[in-house]
Amino acid sequence: QNGMPIFQVLVRDFEKEKLLLSEFERNAFKLNDSLYFESLLFTSKYGVIQHIIELKNKLNKELFLIPLPEIDNMLIALEPSSISLNFQAKVDWFDLEIEVKIGEELVPFSKLSKNIQASNPFYKLSNGSYFIIPEEWMAKYSSLSKFIEVDNEQLRISKTNYTILEQIKTNEFSQEKILKPIEEFDFNLPLHLKATLRPYQYDGAKWLCHHQKNQLGALLADDMGLGKTVQTITALCYCKENQTKQVPKKQMTLFDVEENQEIPLCSILIMPTSLIFNWQIEIAKFAPQLSICNYTGPNRKRKHNELASFDIILTTYSTALLDIETLKAIEFNYIVLDESQYIKNRESKIFKALNTLKAKYRLSLSGTPIENSLSDLFSQMEFVNPNILGDYAFFKKNFQLPIEKEKSESALSELKTLIDPFIKRRLRNEVVGDLPELTEQLFYSEMSKSQNRIFEKKKSETRNLIFQNKLDGTVSQISILNALMSLRKISNHPILENTKYKDDSGKFTDVIEQLESLQK
Repeated sequence: QNGMPIFQVLVRDFEKEKLLLSEFERNAFKLNDSLYFESLLFTSKYGVIQHIIELKNKLNKELFLIPLPEIDNMLIALEPSSISLNFQAKVDWFDLEIEVKIGEELVPFSKLSKNIQASNPFYKLSNGSYFIIPEEWMAKYSSLSKFIEVDNEQLRISKTNYTILEQIKTNEFSQEKILKPIEEFDFNLPLHLKATLRPYQYDGAKWLCHHQKNQLGALLADDMGLGKTVQTITALCYCKENQTKQVPKKQMTLFDVEENQEIPLCSILIMPTSLIFNWQIEIAKFAPQLSICNYTGPNRKRKHNELASFDIILTTYSTALLDIETLKAIEFNYIVLDESQYIKNRESKIFKALNTLKAKYRLSLSGTPIENSLSDLFSQMEFVNPNILGDYAFFKKNFQLPIEKEKSESALSELKTLIDPFIKRRLRNEVVGDLPELTEQLFYSEMSKSQNRIFEKKKSETRNLIFQNKLDGTVSQISILNALMSLRKISNHPILENTKYKDDSGKFTDVIEQLESLQK
């Protein structure tokens, strides 16, 4: 002082030092050779700070003074924190109540979630200090932060993302069941079903009806030949038998005799052309009580006004695209897509069109749910449960690129958690013990328009030839046989009769589709 040195003598209190050291050592710290306290217990980056927060109120305040630490010029708050979550189920979503408390400050989870999404653990509090979001919170609430929606300060999450809530396990979490598990689902086969299901088919039908009960879409992706058709028909019958049974035909008056009719199921099945007749036969065989409308061909427009009066409407992808405005006006119970890989391209007209249709329940059938990339899976899941994976930009950023480019195990695990409840796939070798003997299945093909014109022309020529030969008394068996062979060739593919033919063949197209499905 004033150019003169000042000496201060500090007398160490060894007993007090020993007390302080033992206090720290009891709480997982150890003094190293450099006279720093360290611990091997804290593997996370900021674990020691979280531990200090926990110890703060335990330590003797007369012995310890803990100043706020500083990281990158940010004062770090040493306040205890808690988070609690509750939910209330609505029709299509869950209303969430999430309380985050840091010290005495209540923090909206919607704000905290932005930090979690950005992987930024430093959340600025109202006093200017920063709260370090625990790593446990960052991991536990990562998916919730991505999919949570804010509507007038009310937090909600879609019912299709219910698995995110199931993943969150905290002491404060409500004990209410999120969704009734399938083990508690009391399922009985529909009374009017004319089919005997094999054990794996029964399980598949029960799974479909469980999703139906919870108003969730599903993708049945069993191998070809395992009976996706009969499982679907079972689900349709179950829906029919469990909807409101009766409705008056018209408004009653004092002079009317009460006359009731069943409500039509009003469901639509969309498929490749080659499967129309097969579905028609299978429904008539297993569920003859269901009324069917074959909504294909040039005369279909006559049925526009009566479509909603049928239980089942059968149509093709091309017809659905052409008549999308008519179909959009109907509120269906079920929309079923067979060979749903037809909508794998999210940019295609058919994908965009079918996603405008309204239905209570959505079901996709496919033996090949993913063919090229995860974008195929996105299209399939977007149809059965709209927005389950967010929009495509969100999906690409959070799942597709991390999984396909970076081989991210965490992104793959998160995606699996989101979609697993909605996809059921059994391979043939998994159910080989339950499979029946080999059976044959008939597929009916329709000729293409140009093919049909050539066929009808040839048929008329043949008829005229036979008629003329009868008049002349010179019926030639060989000429009749040749004419029949020509008709047979044309029905397969007109190019067999005329090599200059450039258009398509219905049967040829159907065969190629079947072979491609088998190949995959």
